[in-house]
Amino acid sequence: MNQRTRAVYLMLGVVLIWGGNVSGMKAALTQLTPQAFNALRFPLGAFVLGLFLWKLDPDPLPRPHEWREIIILGIIAHPIYQACFLNGLALTSASHTAILVSTSPVWVALADHFVAHERLPAMAWTGVLISLSGVVVLVAARDGHGAPSSLLGDALVVVSSMLWTTYVIRSRPLFRTRSPLWVTTWALFIGAPIIVLLGVRDVWRTDLPALNSTTWGALVFAGLFALATAYSWWAIGVKNLGAARAASFSNLISVVALLLTWHWLHESLPALSWAGAILACAGVWLTTTSRSAVAPQTPELGE
Repeated sequence: MNQRTRAVYLMLGVVLIWGGNVSGMKAALTQLTPQAFNALRFPLGAFVLGLFLWKLDPDPLPRPHEWREIIILGIIAHPIYQACFLNGLALTSASHTAILVSTSPVWVALADHFVAHERLPAMAWTGVLISLSGVVVLVAARDGHGAPSSLLGDALVVVSSMLWTTYVIRSRPLFRTRSPLWVTTWALFIGAPIIVLLGVRDVWRTDLPALNSTTWGALVFAGLFALATAYSWWAIGVKNLGAARAASFSNLISVVALLLTWHWLHESLPALSWAGAILACAGVWLTTTSRSAVAPQTPELGE
């Protein structure tokens, strides 16, 4: 098996892991607070990613001039982003979360235009408008079954997507000399201790032996696979396929996530919400494909 074929299979694995992680986290949040969940899963993810980095990177330690930026990235990408994402997921449905978080490439495109002064193709603008229209329709429709959705929860998930956009934009200078795995791992090293400190009180108040097997499974899956394994596979995919082709796999994550929320969590969306979801995903696909030839070569996804 050549490297490109292997990278494609690994990227499909990333799609399945991150698509399934939304449902797993939603199920775990019935027994754990978002702070406790993150405090329990992040040490595991940081430890495994550290092992990967130490084995695969010949120069794993930051240089003196890199510390400032990696500290900023670690705080944005983990304590702040995770607080918005998981609290949003706790308040809204997994279905809404899967769609709203998948719009990150649209926010990145807008940031590239207004901050980095990149000229977006006409088709990218069309994709942005279609995707944002879909988000408005999705948020406005509230008659589904299963976990209820809320405006506050939806808003927090959208804010988390914007925070991830900030991480993407700020990380680009480091990607000129560092691998995606290096940047991801060190951002996690910076963020993990803060997340543990913020969640240790909630963990102390949790009756850990009373947690069911689903919650423990979700914790291990979110730490070992969603944080560590998927990020390392994503790094390999970016290296062998290029960031633009790797980012195109993100369009499949929301599809997998929606199927699993329907099958496992028994969530369903009304017809109007499905229309919004389709518009949002179609807009993201149009935006990413129309920018693939000109977009900066930076990964645009996070979990």
